[in-house]
Amino acid sequence: MDVATSMHGEGERRKFSRFQAPEGSFAALRSLPEKVGVIRDVSKGGLAFEYVLDAFSEPLQGDFDGEIDIFTADRKVALRRLPCCMIRDKRMARSSESFFTSTLNIRLCAIQFKRLEGEDARTLEEFISLCQDHAGGEHSMTTA
Repeated sequence: MDVATSMHGEGERRKFSRFQAPEGSFAALRSLPEKVGVIRDVSKGGLAFEYVLDAFSEPLQGDFDGEIDIFTADRKVALRRLPCCMIRDKRMARSSESFFTSTLNIRLCAIQFKRLEGEDARTLEEFISLCQDHAGGEHSMTTA
């Protein structure tokens, strides 16, 4: 099942095309405690990332309004304190690959960007171009 189906249901139309993020792309949601994970896909309007919820933390609540950082392991991209709000935070289906991974609470968080301007908007565009180049085009998601 792709992200469009698992996160948003069949036939949902989007304002922006979403692109699969290359390996080594991370997001850090500035919450308490901070949620850090691997970016699954990104668009001009937002992104989805996977993170592990530890046993001492609570999932994000639907009214989360804050900031997110985007960065890559090779340090080619570094966006800090982008204003955002959470659209969805849900537990992913358990994997039966191993006992270790099947016991983790892995979550998928979708966020929407707010008021991106200037250098932040340009750097996000560059990151999306990097995603397009890496994937060879649009990820299998719907657009409006």
